[in-house]
Amino acid sequence: MSRGLLSAFQLEMGYFLFQVDNFIHADMHPGNILVRVSPNSSRKRLFKSKPHVVFLDVGMTAELSQGDRVNLIDFFKAIARRDGRTAAECTLRLSKRQNCPNPKAFIEVGYWLHRFVFSFDWL
Repeated sequence: MSRGLLSAFQLEMGYFLFQVDNFIHADMHPGNILVRVSPNSSRKRLFKSKPHVVFLDVGMTAELSQGDRVNLIDFFKAIARRDGRTAAECTLRLSKRQNCPNPKAFIEVGYWLHRFVFSFDWL
């Protein structure tokens, strides 16, 4: 399986696990995904056979409360919309014991950092 295909699969599975099963794997990367293909399938037939996907290193997993789940969805929406201010606000809400010394400054830095990062043509 190519790296690009594995990366796309990783994103899709992470989204599916989060949206459908409310399951978060906090350390999902290609090294923690094992794809097993039956021994009789050739490289040409990889997608005609049904591979078995095994997630490894599941020690950092969680189920989210409904409030945290909605907040995380809002965070991802903000990132997709390039809205750094909302992404920073969502980040602050993820902590039950918020101890950020200056939440307003954190939100403003999130806003300007996001604008700076997405000002490049290559993104």
